[in-house]
Amino acid sequence: MDCEEYKDLFDLYISQTISDNDKTMFEAHIKNCLNCRNALLRLYAFDQFVKSEQQLAIDPYLASRIMACIENLEKKQNIATQWKYGKLLKPVILTLGIFTAIIIGNYIGKIYQLNQNSTMVSTNDDIYITDDFDMEAIYYLIND
Repeated sequence: MDCEEYKDLFDLYISQTISDNDKTMFEAHIKNCLNCRNALLRLYAFDQFVKSEQQLAIDPYLASRIMACIENLEKKQNIATQWKYGKLLKPVILTLGIFTAIIIGNYIGKIYQLNQNSTMVSTNDDIYITDDFDMEAIYYLIND
């Protein structure tokens, strides 16, 4: 037999329901095959763990205590979230936020548009305007 065929006998060996002939062949294979021996040890440890867990006594009121704690937590959360004006206040705050965003966006857009439409006076025009102003000032000084 190869290892795959012996793997079918693991459960029978652990539960001690294996025939004497198969038991002798299985034990001989386990002595020679390290992989099967390690697999058998893991299965045996798992079987012992399951048996020990089955023997634990479970408190019959554990589930009801857990459910009561969950219900208390849910009540506390509901009380905290259910404010007298909570259902009305959330849509109002949302509407005011959207309205404020639209107003601010509109205002920023107008400022940007004014900056785009305004023309800058070139340096030559500044000098010309300044020179013209100086000439008017001189004109008024002479004629007074």
